[in-house]
Amino acid sequence: MQSPLRTFHLDEPETGRTETLGGTSYLWAGLFGPLYVLLKGCVGPAFLMLAVSIAITLGAVMSFLAVANVMFRAESVILLIVIPPAALFIQAVVAVRLVRRTYLRRGWHEG
Repeated sequence: MQSPLRTFHLDEPETGRTETLGGTSYLWAGLFGPLYVLLKGCVGPAFLMLAVSIAITLGAVMSFLAVANVMFRAESVILLIVIPPAALFIQAVVAVRLVRRTYLRRGWHEG
C-alpha cells in the first residue's frame, strides 16, 4: 500500500522548471488549503479546493460536536484530539494531489 504522503517530482518540459510536492508542501497545504493551491498557480482548482475545505471543516466540526455531546468516556477525549489533525491531513493530501493533477494536465511530466 502506498503512503498518502508521497513525494511528487514534476518537470515543466518547455522551461525546465521543476517542482517537488512533498514534505513541507503537505504542511502548507494542510494549513492553508485553497490559498496553497492558488499560490501554486492553480486558480480554478483553488475554488474547487475551497469547496473541499469547507466540506472537510463542516465534517470535522460535526464530528467534533457529535463526539463531545454523545460520548462521555475516555475514547471521546482521544477522538476530540484526533479529529482536527485528521481534517488537516485530509486537506493536505487533497490539495497536493489537486496541484499535481493540475500540473500534469498543463503538460508537466512526473519524474
